[in-house]
Amino acid sequence: MRWAALFAVVVAGCSGNAIFELELDLPPQPAGLPPLHAVVQVRNDASFDADWAPVERLEGIPLAPDCARPADPPPCGERPLAPNCSAVVSVIGDADDLTRPLNVRVRYCEDPSCTAATDATAPETRVVVERALYEGRYTQGRICVDEVPVTPSPDPITIARCDVRCRDGEAVQHCRADGSHFCEDP
Repeated sequence: MRWAALFAVVVAGCSGNAIFELELDLPPQPAGLPPLHAVVQVRNDASFDADWAPVERLEGIPLAPDCARPADPPPCGERPLAPNCSAVVSVIGDADDLTRPLNVRVRYCEDPSCTAATDATAPETRVVVERALYEGRYTQGRICVDEVPVTPSPDPITIARCDVRCRDGEAVQHCRADGSHFCEDP
């Protein structure tokens, strides 16, 4: 991956930490528009309708013009992530964060800090991870965005709890028959 960043959802203590790694397959730079940057924000303490101005923003990732996808791209989980068309965001949480859904905004801004006047209504991809964090575990999820959205705030993409992967192992389904997640003790 060409880019990785770290968010601390809260100030994490020594025990009970958890790490969630979100893989972002980014869209190509749209033709005819000024250069855009994917600007990521993460929080678990409020909804998308809340004020996100005080939430830390990562420096924008320039969209590459050569990230075009085939007309019928493979499913998101089966795509290889191209280094110039992807990013990884790591989120650290502690015991207080384990059961809260994680909200992620990826805004497509002209300014890498997303502070230009034109960025006030920048389109965005919204992601809700039902449960991203498990105590003492390292988990992963992935979203694929094939095109920059045309609306400022589309409906969120949901990563279901059972679609969050435990880092230590591969499975089609990441929950047991009883509904418990593989990252939880049976």
